Amino acid sequence: MNTHLHHVSLFTKDMDRSLLLFSGLLGFEKLWQAGPLGGKGMAALFGLNDIQAELIMLKNQDGVMLELIHLLAPQLEAQAVPPALPVPASLCLEVQDLDGLHQRLAQEGWEPLSPVVMMPTPTGQTIRMFCIRTEENVLLEFIEEPAA
Repeated sequence: MNTHLHHVSLFTKDMDRSLLLFSGLLGFEKLWQAGPLGGKGMAALFGLNDIQAELIMLKNQDGVMLELIHLLAPQLEAQAVPPALPVPASLCLEVQDLDGLHQRLAQEGWEPLSPVVMMPTPTGQTIRMFCIRTEENVLLEFIEEPAA
């Protein structure tokens, strides 16, 4: 069977804040927005009795599509993010101007977990990187590879 990644979906507690992060700061373009959607058929896809959600599909300049899903019902449980791993999901994005992004994210309330650090890769290359956690406990890794 031939497969390829179509899109990544992230559940969000705050659609406006997620749009600020992915569209405003990380440059994803909004393709479409739908909702509120719901009903028994959609709920069955997620193993639920009922669901109401709003969806926004984003796309970056490389064609990677990211679907943001905000559940209106049932609502995501509000819980404190534990101070260390594990996390339920991680998304790694290659960026330019890693230092500028680090500063902008901190200014907008996404506190980086560390300063920008140099990290060796298994291939012997060295990358620069840092991470943040979203309110939903998703780890976002940002890397900058050295110029060729």
